[in-house]
This record gives sequence, C-alpha cells and structure tokens, in this order.
Amino acid sequence: MKEDNAKFEFENDIYSEEFFNFTTSILATINTLTSGTEEEQKRMSLLGETVARKVALDIVSHCNDNKAMEAMVAAMKNIFDKSDSACVSFLGSCLQENNAEGLLDLLLECPDSMSRNLTGDLVEHCLNRLKGIEKDLILLDDSKSYAVKFMDRMINALKLKAAKNQYRLQRYLQLFASWGDDSESDIGLRWMFKNHFIAKAADFILGKKSPLWDDKE
Repeated sequence: MKEDNAKFEFENDIYSEEFFNFTTSILATINTLTSGTEEEQKRMSLLGETVARKVALDIVSHCNDNKAMEAMVAAMKNIFDKSDSACVSFLGSCLQENNAEGLLDLLLECPDSMSRNLTGDLVEHCLNRLKGIEKDLILLDDSKSYAVKFMDRMINALKLKAAKNQYRLQRYLQLFASWGDDSESDIGLRWMFKNHFIAKAADFILGKKSPLWDDKE
C-alpha cells in the first residue's frame, strides 16, 4: 500500500501543471542564454533538446490535459534554430529509440489531434532545418543523414502503420508535402523522385488495385 501511494504521488507530481511550467521556464532560459563559450552554449542547447523531447513527447503528449505541449514545442523550435547540434540530436535520438517508432506512433496512432499536430509541427521544423545542415548527404541519399533515415522510415510506414490509421493521416501526409516543397531549393523533391515516392504513394492510395500489390505484405 505504501509503495502504491508513493507511486501515485510521484505520478501526480510528474503530471502536474507546476512541473510542466518549471520545465518550460528552463527551456525559455536556455533560449535566452547569451553568455558562456560557444561550447557551453552548445551543451546547454543539447540539454534543453533532451529535456524537452522527453517531457513533451514521452509525457505531455499522452496526458489528457496536454496544453503544456504547445509551449514546449515552441521552445524546442527555438532551440533548433539556434543549434544545429540540437536539431541533429533530436532526430538521431528518436531514430535510435526503436527506429523512430515512438514518433510514428504519435503521428499516426495517437487519438489526440493536438498531440499529433504538434508532433508533426516539431518534426517538420526539424526536417526543414536538416535540409540545410545535411544537404550534401541528402542529395547523395546517404544513410548517414538522419533526415534520409527518417524519410525512409516514413515511406516504409505507408503500407502498414499508415494503412491501419487512415482517419489520422493528415499530419503525417503533410510532412511529405513539406519535405518536397522548398522555396529555396529542391533537395527534398529531388530525394523523393530518386526514391520513387510517387509510385509508392500511388501504390498506397490504390491498395489492392495497385499493380505493385503484394498479398504477402
């Protein structure tokens, strides 16, 4: 009984508004830091990315009251804009955790539209930054690029995870549109052509009527 009470109290603290406000204030402080060496600021940005990713995606996105997620996602976008390393670290860490399965679950299986949309906003912002950071690797379709790895994962999710969640596809599909739509360059679009995205998307839309349909899949 004592252990159960302790567990309840811990969970009550973790899911409290005070906890989320405290976390958001830490991220705001990191975003306004101007003192310290470049290396110190880099470490602080990486710390902020790690804290925000864990709190926003692992905790807040699953709460009934997830309003705090909006402020955290905004803070993470600011961190991404300030730090290339934090941007790379975010997607790299998500891929290392079961090949970004958690991100795809939030984009496609989460019943809450706000969590799906905010997750999509965050991923879209990160991918758009990575188009510049990993430009050469993306053009080579090099698997060393986290953006390439994630977009491969997105395409591979079409036939299974996406097909099973057809009423929750909007934000997931918007990521493909954003990836291919770049006013400054055609990096994403060239990558999509190189990886036969149009054929794969048509195959997904046509389902069993597709000439690429395979009953074994």
